[in-house]
Amino acid sequence: MIVGGAIERLGPHRRARSCEVNLVNGFSKWADNPTCSRATIALANEILDRDRRVERLSIFNNQELANLVNGFSKWPGTTHCGQATAAIAGEILRRRANSNGRIYGFTPQELANLANGLSKWPDDPTCGQATVAIADEVDRSDRLTQFTPQQLANLVNAFSKWPGATCGQATAAIANEIHRRRVDPNDRLSNFEPQELASLVNGFSKWPDNSACGQAIVAIAGEVCGNGRLSEFAPQHLSNLGNGFSKWSDDPTCGQATVAIANEILGPDRRADRLSNFENQDLARLVIAFSKWPDDPTCGQATVSIADKVCDNNQLSSFNEQDLANLVNAFSKWPEETTCGQATVAIVKEVLASDRLSSFNNQELANLVNGFSKWPKWTAGKLRSR
Repeated sequence: MIVGGAIERLGPHRRARSCEVNLVNGFSKWADNPTCSRATIALANEILDRDRRVERLSIFNNQELANLVNGFSKWPGTTHCGQATAAIAGEILRRRANSNGRIYGFTPQELANLANGLSKWPDDPTCGQATVAIADEVDRSDRLTQFTPQQLANLVNAFSKWPGATCGQATAAIANEIHRRRVDPNDRLSNFEPQELASLVNGFSKWPDNSACGQAIVAIAGEVCGNGRLSEFAPQHLSNLGNGFSKWSDDPTCGQATVAIANEILGPDRRADRLSNFENQDLARLVIAFSKWPDDPTCGQATVSIADKVCDNNQLSSFNEQDLANLVNAFSKWPEETTCGQATVAIVKEVLASDRLSSFNNQELANLVNGFSKWPKWTAGKLRSR
């Protein structure tokens, strides 16, 4: 890309701050382009250089900071973009400290973009502190009616990366807003896109003991069941829905919604053709979700279909340890199903042949043993030598 290459060749301090912001924002639309990536890294280094000066990043206005973070977040695996984002997080915290503990002047879109961008670096302490500060502002500002569905979903998704008390309070406030919109004839859940509903469910599920999050989950489950929208959901979204609903397995609406997901996966001909589009983690999460309703025949049939796919495609080596343990743990809820037993034996072979046992943590090992124990005759021969 010609523009990106020219940016790489420009020396430091040759660009105005608005130019830097517009470039990062523009290049982020082509995140897969290596030239745009290199140019954005060069711009991230310029931001870091500015942060070392006396004025630091105070020259940027709120919108510019939000746009920079949003742009850098398209390259979450690059060190320089992460460092520049952390520097911006530090600037947000300085502004908060100078404003009596508040983050003033940011629009709902800017707050949502900041939180969403910062969440791409969940292990960075400064990004975490800035996200908690945003959560505190969201909880205190009483502005949630001004946020769009996508912005609410982005906030919940971001807060779920730091599931402490402050992010929990802000998420509960958003959950109450979701519940309000469910009963508001002018602002209903049908206005939310599938990805937004799935992100909300996935985020709320990090607080399974919070009643407000539970009410919002049930409201979304009702929306999913009642309006026949499941065909609109991508595989990852269906997985997120199932995983979230399973945290409230005692609620009948969540159960009905999960059964509806199982039906969607099986399809009208019960051949489960959609499973070929699911990633490994999505399959493991779905099976765990279905296992919370082991007496439901549709959940059982969907689980058997996933077990059959796991056996047929010889893809077990591509599953990580957590996913393998989750599969075994879930299959064990249907010990009378031959296909689930065959899939479990295949997992035993994979674990032993690749000498992966040392890579499993204690909980995962416990789940494996518990699952293997449901088919003692089948697995005994494989495990005896170990």
